[in-house]
This record gives sequence, structure tokens and C-alpha cells, in this order.
Amino acid sequence: MRKLFLIPIFLLLFLSVAVLASAQWKITNVTRNSTFDSLPRINASSHVVWHGQGGTDEGTDYEIFYYDGSTITQLTSNTYGEYNPRINASGHVVWYGYGGVDGGDDAEIFYYNGSTIMQLTSNNNNDEYPRINNSGQVVWTSGAGSDYPSREIIYYDGSTATQLTNNSYEDRNPNINANGHVVWEGKDGSDFQIFYYDGSTFNQLTNTSYYNLDPEINASGHVVWSGQGEIVGSDYYNDQIYYYDGSTIIQLTINAHYNSKPNINANGHVVWYGDDGDADQIFYYDGSTVSQLTNTTYGNNYPKINNTGHVVWMNWAGTGSGISYYDGSTVIQLTNNPNNDYYPEINDSDQIVWSGYTSDKEIFIAGMDTDDDWVRDIIDNCLAICNPLQLDADSDNNGDACDATPGCGGCGEPACEISCDKDNDGIRNAEDNCPNTCNTQQLNADHDNEGDVCDDTPGCGGCGEIACEQEC
Repeated sequence: MRKLFLIPIFLLLFLSVAVLASAQWKITNVTRNSTFDSLPRINASSHVVWHGQGGTDEGTDYEIFYYDGSTITQLTSNTYGEYNPRINASGHVVWYGYGGVDGGDDAEIFYYNGSTIMQLTSNNNNDEYPRINNSGQVVWTSGAGSDYPSREIIYYDGSTATQLTNNSYEDRNPNINANGHVVWEGKDGSDFQIFYYDGSTFNQLTNTSYYNLDPEINASGHVVWSGQGEIVGSDYYNDQIYYYDGSTIIQLTINAHYNSKPNINANGHVVWYGDDGDADQIFYYDGSTVSQLTNTTYGNNYPKINNTGHVVWMNWAGTGSGISYYDGSTVIQLTNNPNNDYYPEINDSDQIVWSGYTSDKEIFIAGMDTDDDWVRDIIDNCLAICNPLQLDADSDNNGDACDATPGCGGCGEPACEISCDKDNDGIRNAEDNCPNTCNTQQLNADHDNEGDVCDDTPGCGGCGEIACEQEC
């Protein structure tokens, strides 16, 4: 396979001082308990899954939990550990657990289809680390081959599990795209190479004398991974980033530092972290140019990119790790606290989840809140009008506060929720000196607790008096 060495052009943004998140960003504590909750994943509908201790059985083993935007459901309740859930756009979830109907202590694969949990495997092998696509196809690793305990790749098409590999070396870390194409890393002797299955044909993408690791694939079949550089010199043993566009392998980085954990979106844009000589930084490839998003004295790790090109990652700006977000032009620091926030994930609606450590690990979700009612835009039934209770008398998904025909407030009807900012001037009713009249400046010339625009005797606007604020 022909390899093109791309000499990257660096657009150094050097956003070493991140902008703090505005008040319109709201962070919600999804879990509040005394046990560990970690490794959350989020889908397009902003539904979240994770593994956590405790739950209804109050055990110390890990169970699988599902948050649909309002309610947490415990999917499992047993005496064995279940880990690393993944969720697709339909809300289907896969994970692995040590137990199941066969009563063994080896790991099996489980699948939740929105109503029922199915056990996909029942054997004496360890089946682990499943990935699911939006069609419900699943891949995972298994000690199923003749070379056990080395692992093989298993593919589930929605009805049947097929063993894709059966060889004398280790295969691991599979990923699957929307078309059911699969990539993984497999040993060909002493080194790991990248392999690609397109639904019918196997293709070995690399054949090198060094390791190639962490492959990711997008819907177009483009693949990224990290592998040791091929240039003789000081960077030979440092990982570089490679990109397969369906026909050609492109080397995105050529430097004397390590580069790691690439992540690719549907448009072929790629992010990763790499050392610039001082600290780990975040890099972004937009299909033609490599840009350095950060230039800090502290580390930045584990970036994830959504299909709009927005990026999240862990930063080490404070005494603990925090969460950073890039909106396409500006780096925003979402969290900066003495605790540790880990491994953020982002969907195309810019809803961000992570696990944060206080006395234990909890799950957090962040998103924009335009009307400042502490309800994230993605689930707000009055997007531009403050209504924290989210009452909706006629159940039409338009909240009482913004519904022209709310089904409340009339004769024999329940009371409507009143907007907490009735005049929509960005100031809540309780703090607004003219709650029924828009006055963003809140000027009050005579200091009588009534703003100029709603005061019959404002003490302004007359002969020799200062000008009054005008209604907005």
C-alpha cells in the first residue's frame, strides 16, 4: 500500500489561557451517591450510560446504569461486575460482565435493546470490550481461538456472532463503523499491525517493523491510529499519527515527540494529544492542515471530537484535572476545581459528559442553558423563556410559560407556570426592579425599588433631571 508522508502545516492557535465558561453553560450532577460511577458514554439523544457501584442491590460490584435525560435506570442488579458500557443512537447498550446464565466467572457480552437484556455469549472464554454501531452490530475481543489465551475478534450482525480472526497472534481493540466495517490491532509476530474488515474482505493496512495502535474508523471507512515513526533519527521510537483515506496512508505528524489517542469524526477531522517538548498539547487535523489548539505549561489529554468539529479533553490546569471545550474558534475551560474530572465525551448537540472525583466518582453532564433556568437547552421545553419547573399542562412539549394555548390558567384549569423572567430581559423576576417591563440596565433614579421604566414618578427625564432608562 502506497504511503504518503504529509508534511503538516501548523496553525499555532496557542490558546494557552482558556476562556472560562459563561453563565449559559450549566453543569448537572447526574449522580449523587457514596459509590463510584465512571466511564460515561453519551449518544445523539443525550442519553448516558456508565458503570457504577451499589444501586438497588447495594453491592460493591459494578452495575450498568442508563440516564434518559430525566430518570436513571439501573439496567443490571446482580453479584458480579459489569463494565465498560457503550450506547448507540437508538439507546441500545452493550457491555461485558463476569457471570451470566452459564454461572461462570469468565467475561460475557450483554446487549440491552431498549426493553430486554440479552446475553450474546455463553462460554468459558473472556469476551470483553464490545463496541456497537447504530445498526446494532457489535464487535468485541474473545479468547475463543485455537491460540488461547491470545484474543480474537468476534462480530455480531444482529442475529449471529462470527469469529473474524483465528490465528496464532493477539487481536484486540476492535472498532466498528455505521456500515459494519471493523478495524483492530493485531500482532503479526513481534509487532502490532492495523487490520480492516469491510464486511467481506480482510485487509492488512500496515506491514511495518514497529507497533501500530488504537485504530478508530468513521462512517466513510477512513481510519486513524498511532504508530512509531519511520524516519531515522530521534523520533523513530516516538508514536506518530497515521490516516488511511480508503486508498492511501498519510502520516499526519513527523516530529521528535510522541503523539497518541487519535479520534476521528464523520468528516475526516482528527484530534489527538502530543508532547511539544514542554507538556501534552491538543492537535487538530481538518482534512488539510494540522492546528495546535493548546500551548500550555500543563498537560492536555484524551481529546474527543464531534461531527461539528467541536472538541473536549482533560486538562491539568489546576491541582486536579479539568474539562476543556473547543467550539471551533475558542477554548473554554468548563471545570477548574481541586478535584479530578476524567475522560469527557461529546455528542453533536454539544452535550458533554464525564466522571468527576469528589469523595467518590460521580457522573456530570454539561450543556448550554440560553434562558438561564438551569435546564439545558437540549431538554428545555421553553428554550428562550425561563421556566425551571418545566410544567406542560397540555403535554404538547411546549411549556406553559411559552405556549399560546397552554391548557392551564383558565376556568377549571390548573395554574400555569409563570416565567421566572416574564419580561425576558435576562433578570429573574425576584431580582428584577421591573419584572413586567424589559429593562436590562435596571436603572432606578430615585432609589425606590422600582426601575425607571415602570415607575410613575421615576425621578428622571424631567427638567434638570438625568435621563431615564428606556424600555427595551
